[in-house]
Amino acid sequence: MNSKKIIRLLFLLLFSFFPWMELSAVSYSLKEKFLHAHVGDYIVTKHDRTLSLLIVRSISEGILVLEEIAVPDTHLKELSKNVSLWVKNRAPGHTAWTFFEINLQSGTLLSCFSQSKQEWLHPQGGELFLSKLLALSFTFVEDEDRKKIGPPPQTGEIDTRRIWNPPLVFEGEKQNEPRFLVAQTRWGKEDSLLSSCLIHLYFNAKEPDFPFPYWIEIQSPHYAVKIPTINSGKNLQSPVKFEFIDKGEKKK
Repeated sequence: MNSKKIIRLLFLLLFSFFPWMELSAVSYSLKEKFLHAHVGDYIVTKHDRTLSLLIVRSISEGILVLEEIAVPDTHLKELSKNVSLWVKNRAPGHTAWTFFEINLQSGTLLSCFSQSKQEWLHPQGGELFLSKLLALSFTFVEDEDRKKIGPPPQTGEIDTRRIWNPPLVFEGEKQNEPRFLVAQTRWGKEDSLLSSCLIHLYFNAKEPDFPFPYWIEIQSPHYAVKIPTINSGKNLQSPVKFEFIDKGEKKK
């Protein structure tokens, strides 16, 4: 898998499997079920001049279905303001429209279907990558250890800097004074771009049931990747009639 595919799959799986935990939790695993998501929860992220709309399509008996629509960032205005209208019009300009079926208990990517190409997809190495991701433990970052605004104080001086928070846009409206809880983990050492990378995820502290992180940072000694969320919301309905059924079949 090339670097873009690895990073994209990481985002998808982090969004899919990160459970909401109390701040008092010391550590936890991504093997916890995706209990607090609601059908229609969505985010729009931006990476490498591509916008990605990710929607919780369904959750039933431990099976999660995610719907992803990709589009060039030339459509930033539409997805920053009225995602619902854009999707209702069948996402004009989209370059990919994909459904993912995931077993939350075993951490297995069961099926992947491209609506735009009308064909089944078979991501190489997906299950192996997923099994490694599910083995990671996350911890919450204390406020004193979080990123601050401005240069650090001199030795012996008290740090009075404000905590940095990313922007939070909900249903096209920028929220004033957002508060975030930050979780972190470190990828293990291996022969990949993610080897030993430190990963931070920012969750809206005011909406504990909202499952998606609003900001992702991946840091290594050689590079850093930041993934912002430019919009988010609830109750988004897709115009595509689609459902995974048994034995890898589909019905529309």
